[in-house]
Amino acid sequence: LPLVGPGLASNLSAESGKSLFQKYCQECHGPHQDGRGNLAPELEREPANLRSDWTQSKTDDELFAIIKQGGGVEMHGWADTFTDQDIHAIVDYLRKTPF
Repeated sequence: LPLVGPGLASNLSAESGKSLFQKYCQECHGPHQDGRGNLAPELEREPANLRSDWTQSKTDDELFAIIKQGGGVEMHGWADTFTDQDIHAIVDYLRKTPF
């Protein structure tokens, strides 16, 4: 018998993703995921607004690939920092964060 049901496991994943986002992503993407983090003014291009229709239209697999391999000009890939489980947790957090 599983010790954790799927709903609880998903919530735990989102909580882990939130912690990772706050530590690694928030400086560029901002605490509200709107691309207005503390480092955003220093970058050549504005970080992605993760609440935008464009970002929200991406599948989980597409978001996973962007985080792992990098996206656009400024965002490098995070494969050397995050495990696949970490990246799935971040995607889960982004999907569960209310706007």
